[in-house]
Amino acid sequence: MIAFLNGVADERKWQDSFAILAMMQEVTQTEPKMWGDSIVGFGKYQYKYESGREGDMPVLRELVAQSVAHMKKNA
Repeated sequence: MIAFLNGVADERKWQDSFAILAMMQEVTQTEPKMWGDSIVGFGKYQYKYESGREGDMPVLRELVAQSVAHMKKNA
């Protein structure tokens, strides 16, 4: 996850990413985890549909992570 955020070339956006990461850790009192290759999530929610399909997803997602992926593509 740190390597993912360190991939942001713009200094201000890099600083903002880590500031938001710290705020979300403080608010959620959980450690961040990468979900896939572009989402930093906090906590884990297990869901199950009536159809029987089930899975896991983060309780809270760092939306900045999606922006970081976009910034990397457009750098």
